[in-house]
Amino acid sequence: MLEQFGKTLDEDNYIIDQESEERVTSLYKEEEIHIDEFGGVVEGSTEFIKDDYAEIHEYVKSQKEEQ
Repeated sequence: MLEQFGKTLDEDNYIIDQESEERVTSLYKEEEIHIDEFGGVVEGSTEFIKDDYAEIHEYVKSQKEEQ
């Protein structure tokens, strides 16, 4: 799935951009994302979130505010 968004994994299994090879950071906490912490891709974008309560809470909260 990562390849569909132009992403892959580095040697330490962190998500990176295929072109720049820079590590991807999560949308809300701006932390690098290890594949074991991958929570998903924000709908309609290429922003990634971690599988982390605070991160998911912020996403859900932002979706409710948009409604």
